[in-house]
Amino acid sequence: IIENEMFDSRLREIALKNDLVVTRFNEKRLIEGKIQRCWVYFLYDKKISKSYATNYIGKLENIENCDIFTIGDNHNDLEMIRDFNGYTFPWGKKEVKSVSDGRVLSVKGLVKKLMR
Repeated sequence: IIENEMFDSRLREIALKNDLVVTRFNEKRLIEGKIQRCWVYFLYDKKISKSYATNYIGKLENIENCDIFTIGDNHNDLEMIRDFNGYTFPWGKKEVKSVSDGRVLSVKGLVKKLMR
């Protein structure tokens, strides 16, 4: 979850150069008494795992693994959920639930949980 417009263009540039696909969702949140824009990014490439892509971007941006939170519900999310602070949904696959740090109903729910 990022609140930095420069990161957005840099991430898209990295994605383009490395044949990755990036999808961005915009949400507004009340953070420390101010309405702020939160971007939620999804990176993927069918040739590499989500965990690899997450780790790669984390290293490029000097983000420690302990500061990266992921969410997923299917087998293709398993490695990413295990390797980072991974959460799943109540409907997530059994294998994903077994390695996740918890369950949330939505990305919004995870953001609220992390802000407590």
